[in-house]
Amino acid sequence: MSVLAKMALITGPLVVLAARFVLVPYWDEADVYIREVADHPGRSDLGASLVIVGAMLLVSGVLLLARLVSVDHPRIAVTGAILGVIGCVGMACVSMATLVAGQMVRIGDTDASVALWERVWNSDKLWPIMTVHLGALGFIVLAVGLFRAGAVPRAASVLVGLGGAMTMTTAAGPIRPLLIIAATIALVGFVWVAPAISSVRPAVHAG
Repeated sequence: MSVLAKMALITGPLVVLAARFVLVPYWDEADVYIREVADHPGRSDLGASLVIVGAMLLVSGVLLLARLVSVDHPRIAVTGAILGVIGCVGMACVSMATLVAGQMVRIGDTDASVALWERVWNSDKLWPIMTVHLGALGFIVLAVGLFRAGAVPRAASVLVGLGGAMTMTTAAGPIRPLLIIAATIALVGFVWVAPAISSVRPAVHAG
């Protein structure tokens, strides 16, 4: 695969990491979260937008990891890819809700924004949280496939699985250092795996 493919593998977790330095993490207490967004609406929007871009780029990374795994374990690759892509979509949806919060606070009525946010987030947060946990499972599945295939150093497989799963499960926050640590672990794992991308061999089918 080309240098462009290696860049696609690394860019997703890199953008997600950058986003986590900027975004306003979710808090279970609606009033705390909305007031933080109200204090920094531009930063909140920028962080959320970067997460959405990073999540979409991460789809490419998931598919490249699956391609590595598919050489020896095609079923594991397909399972991990499907779950991983679902998780990336879920992460993007969580950040879309953040963009909604950013528009709410611009109304100027913080109390009304808090009440509206409680209704919006608490009424429909189950499915995006479920999807990011499915994504976490997808990264673990892909890491197991990488580990078993021996296509990359085993430590790299562990970092991909651990970092990817943590990045997914921390998509909604709320502890910034944990968000940054999770994305950093994922980035290190992806960078470590990148050299193996150029040596992936096509699957051979009997026929």
